[in-house]
Amino acid sequence: STATYEDRAKHAYAFNLADSSSASTTLSKEKKLYVRCIKNRGNVENIKNDATGLLSHTFERDQVFSSNVQYGSFKDERDGTVYKTVIIGSQEWFAENLNYKAIFGSSCYDNNAANCEVYGRLYRRKTAMAKQNDQYRDVCPIGWHIPSSGEWKTLNDYVASQTDTPVGTALKSPVGFSCNESGCAEPAPTGTNEFGFSAIGAGWDLSGKHSNEGMVAMFWVSDQTDSTKQLLFRTESLDSYPLSRTVTFGMSVRCVKN
Repeated sequence: STATYEDRAKHAYAFNLADSSSASTTLSKEKKLYVRCIKNRGNVENIKNDATGLLSHTFERDQVFSSNVQYGSFKDERDGTVYKTVIIGSQEWFAENLNYKAIFGSSCYDNNAANCEVYGRLYRRKTAMAKQNDQYRDVCPIGWHIPSSGEWKTLNDYVASQTDTPVGTALKSPVGFSCNESGCAEPAPTGTNEFGFSAIGAGWDLSGKHSNEGMVAMFWVSDQTDSTKQLLFRTESLDSYPLSRTVTFGMSVRCVKN
């Protein structure tokens, strides 16, 4: 039978230095022990932790970006975070997901702050695009904004005109997706990141439950005429389609310059 997390959490592997023996032992929840780490084996991007069932990325933040692209930088004066930026055609984009900690309505994947450093934060719709004094002010810093569907289309069309690589593949980072070659229902090619956009599979937040890390990259679209619209990297393409769970759904935010 498969042990539950509560069952596993009661056990530890103990070494007796007096007689060099080792064995599994039962402990109370209040017991504090040392932790010894072991290095991951193989070229994998996600390793499942047997004790928690959580996915943990094994790539570094700097690996997400392309060494063949010249990046700029922008400092968000609200919290001092410095983002890489990239010019693609006539547009200037954040080359990474927004990681501004709003007062409410945003989260880190698995509620782990370390994930925010790589994936950015996942934002609910009302936080991503709050309405103040009958005007919408999105969560991007001043001088930047959440792109409209038209601006996403401009990006899509420019990339399509410059490469024979499918747009979704050309905008994805080669790391950050675990569904590149096998093991998923719809495996997709490894990203080439030819333009430095560096999309990664940050997953989503549905009513506080995080899922699909390493599988999908989803971004809010600002169009207020259709508040259910989102953008999704899926297999080889970059698609926009309706989303019904607007209130409780948390997704990534990419900012484009005004």
